[in-house]
Amino acid sequence: MADMQTGVNYIFASDETNCSITPLLDDTGKAVITDPAALKAKEEAEKQRKEILKAAKKAVKKEKKKKPEAAKAAKEKSSKN
Repeated sequence: MADMQTGVNYIFASDETNCSITPLLDDTGKAVITDPAALKAKEEAEKQRKEILKAAKKAVKKEKKKKPEAAKAAKEKSSKN
């Protein structure tokens, strides 16, 4: 995980009773820092991806509701002929 303001990356570990957090260090011992603007852009892209996925699921659910109605109407029409 990363701090959105400073860009410092952290390692977070936990189990049922304990947790710890520490800065992620590179091979020279310096903290790994990601550009905060890139973090914000990534967060926004993930938010948009979730919104698109939610809309797609809603559309699929709506389409599934239409299919039984269309099948029923087609069956009624064929039974009249």
